[in-house]
Amino acid sequence: MASASASTSTLCSICSQVLVIPSPDSETQTLVDDVCLPCPSAHHFHWECITSHFEHILKTAGVQGLGGAWKCPAAGCEANVGQGQGNDKLLVSVRNEGGFTPNYDLSADVLDAIRSPAERRTELFLSLISQRDWREAETFLIESTEEPGQEEEDGDMKDVEEEENGEAEDEDEGDEEDDEGPLQPVDVNSVTSDGGLTALHLAAFNDDVEAVEMLLRHGARTNIRGAKDGATALEIALQRGAMNAAKLLRG
Repeated sequence: MASASASTSTLCSICSQVLVIPSPDSETQTLVDDVCLPCPSAHHFHWECITSHFEHILKTAGVQGLGGAWKCPAAGCEANVGQGQGNDKLLVSVRNEGGFTPNYDLSADVLDAIRSPAERRTELFLSLISQRDWREAETFLIESTEEPGQEEEDGDMKDVEEEENGEAEDEDEGDEEDDEGPLQPVDVNSVTSDGGLTALHLAAFNDDVEAVEMLLRHGARTNIRGAKDGATALEIALQRGAMNAAKLLRG
């Protein structure tokens, strides 16, 4: 395979421009911006060019079967550059103002970029349950006009400051978020992307009685089995010796 190091004359294999970007701190200076794919010819790309390309591919084809999505877009190449189990990872070499980073998993950035707001909220909800923050997690199960955790007084103070400074906007202009309507509640039975576990599974694993009680109040189902181990929340609690959670789950 060719070297992952690019000279200042190397061009992006998508836009055919030199692999630099303008510096935000200087109108005359530029910064290295080089992503090298692990294809036989080690083609180089701008970060924005290659990530936008793969984002478009996944938005068009969906995220199923990632192994087939990671193909080098350089003209005449089309080599499959996926790695890992199922070729679902995209390990690249990155050179920028921060230095050189080999084996950087670009797939994580691409997948995160194409997630919908609802998917992001679901992921955060499950993460909060896993971290035993059930109070904050519960706010995701209730319809709201603002992001969970956002203080109402913050918005009130902003309105007061804008009025004092004569910067208040016309009511009919509104905010983009207002146009989108209230935030829809997260499905309490949503599952993690890696193991197909519900929030109830995670709470049972932690023997988090308060989280289990809260989730059951919101309609969490106790008969859902994990995608990998096939266990229910009760079975996980018993396996972990989480007897307080198990008692609740037995009903």
